[in-house]
Amino acid sequence: MEGNPVGSLSGQQRIVNVHQAKTHLSRLIDAAHGGETILLAKAGKAWAHLMPLESEAPLRVAGRLRHLGPLSDPEALLQADGFRTLAITPAHGLRACAYSQPHRDPFDRMLAAQAELERLVLLTADTQLAAFPCQSLWSRAAGAPRDWCCPARWP
Repeated sequence: MEGNPVGSLSGQQRIVNVHQAKTHLSRLIDAAHGGETILLAKAGKAWAHLMPLESEAPLRVAGRLRHLGPLSDPEALLQADGFRTLAITPAHGLRACAYSQPHRDPFDRMLAAQAELERLVLLTADTQLAAFPCQSLWSRAAGAPRDWCCPARWP
């Protein structure tokens, strides 16, 4: 495979004509994956680039909030914002098992049981949870004031 190496600001770039590219596509893809940019030429004119994909930063990293750094004590962070943890009790488990609703997600069933037995309001957009005998609220759908997002202001 013949190609003319050309220096570029983004690193090594090679010019390859379309016929060569068809013949050696697998090698060219491997080279691009390795960081090389390949300029494809047709009739001696630049036609397209074959280059590596930019790696995407993960949208979410478990256990980390960007502005807070690593979460070494998430319970303290939640308590500082007015939240409290709620342990799962045998009564919650028994109530979750007793539901006759067709909803099959065990975590959702447990949330509904806790909300029902502890007389809590679920803040959720999951319409399937409406089948359970607990109160739920979705601030945007219900048009609730923004204050509903803060537990210190809950009735």
